[in-house]
Amino acid sequence: MITKNPPLKLHLETELKNLWKPVPGPCISFYAPMEKGNEARQNSPRVHNLLRQAATVLSQRGYKPDDIRKWLLPMENLLTDNHYWQNQKAGFAAFLDSQQTRHFELDLRVPALACVGDRFHLTPLLPILNGVDRFYLLTLSQHRLRLFDCNPGNCELLPLPEGMPKNIEESNRFEDTDGAARNEMTDHRQGRRGGTSGASGTPHGIGFKNEELEEFRLRYLRQMNEGLGVFMGAQNVPLMLAGVDDLVHGFLKELSYPCVLPDHLSGNFDQTNPDELLAKAWPLARVHFHKLEQAAVAQYHLALASQLASSDLEQILPAALGGKIATLFVARDQNVWGQVDQQGRQLERLPADHPKASDLLGLAAMETLQKGGQVFTLESDAMPDLAFPASAIFRY
Repeated sequence: MITKNPPLKLHLETELKNLWKPVPGPCISFYAPMEKGNEARQNSPRVHNLLRQAATVLSQRGYKPDDIRKWLLPMENLLTDNHYWQNQKAGFAAFLDSQQTRHFELDLRVPALACVGDRFHLTPLLPILNGVDRFYLLTLSQHRLRLFDCNPGNCELLPLPEGMPKNIEESNRFEDTDGAARNEMTDHRQGRRGGTSGASGTPHGIGFKNEELEEFRLRYLRQMNEGLGVFMGAQNVPLMLAGVDDLVHGFLKELSYPCVLPDHLSGNFDQTNPDELLAKAWPLARVHFHKLEQAAVAQYHLALASQLASSDLEQILPAALGGKIATLFVARDQNVWGQVDQQGRQLERLPADHPKASDLLGLAAMETLQKGGQVFTLESDAMPDLAFPASAIFRY
């Protein structure tokens, strides 16, 4: 059975539960960068080559040819869908075992890679899975309200939360505890002043005093805050605002969500498409995330002085398996292949093509995420200890 999944951007708990849990038989992981336009013709042959690599490895490890064909057949069939391969995102990932095949379109460019092991190889997904670079973007104007879920490679429009008006006209139609009084006030204004309004009774400015127009705007901003508060709940994902300055500043006075980025996009973005929004928003958001990384690295050095940090993988692995890591740093361009026992105390380095080899950095990262820790994937020259591919701050 083959399952086509939406872009892997987390719904973290569900994806980790499904991909990280042990499954019978070999776990086959594929990653491939995807091209667009005229270069998209490379996509299908690239994945076909990875299938052939995996088939060779499986054969060398003694699996029966009939089983190998059965496991790879769903992906072979997918390769015949030319339309699918001509319309890809930045990357592609697939995970095959003896029971099912699952594949994902990624907003992240990944290296071409085929791995066969006892667990799925998820290390290339860490920049997505850790959620460190994720933020919400709210574009607001009196005529249109939009909410986006963003990371460095994607900006996805979300349905507005229940109770959140899509514009100021809809705000005036919303009912609350003083709904009857509000409608009476609106009708009275229309009759008394002869002002024009939309079908909802929302004023457009003719025949209304400034303080009355401000009342409509304030109601709009407060309803935006209420709806956003329900949606955000206990999240701490950063929020960026985009809109004309006076409306943004007015909303900030009403906004109760604490995790708001200090800089906003200034202007009207009612007609701006998601890709253009991301191109404008990401440079501002990146400043914030870079500061978080620097603060975490500084915390590592403070913790190291108190013996609550380490860059020794033989200390890090059992701590990760035991849920003792608060923050883990992993070099994004490195792998450490080997195997460990269930407690992580017996570590053996192995060649990458060894049947029992897993990426120990990925193992530490996935276990840290599963147990509520935070993971930063950094370039090697930005690691807390440049001599090591992993560093950790312990909870205790």
